[in-house]
Amino acid sequence: MIRAIWGLAWFKTILGILWLILFIWALVDILGSKKDVATKIIWIVVCLILPVLGVIIYVIFGSGNKDTNTPTPPSAPPTSQ
Repeated sequence: MIRAIWGLAWFKTILGILWLILFIWALVDILGSKKDVATKIIWIVVCLILPVLGVIIYVIFGSGNKDTNTPTPPSAPPTSQ
């Protein structure tokens, strides 16, 4: 019985450490992104209110679109023929 409890404690500790690493990565990624300030604040609030689920949601939906404020290069002017 004690071994099972001890093993469960280690498992929870490892999960907690992994979550903490993922949470810190998400915060660094949010703050270092080129998103506007309002979007950064929303993602930080989501990650703080829903600690595990918020980070998972950010990893799935938020971390992929880093260049939302990057201007697109102008297109070439139309050529007349």
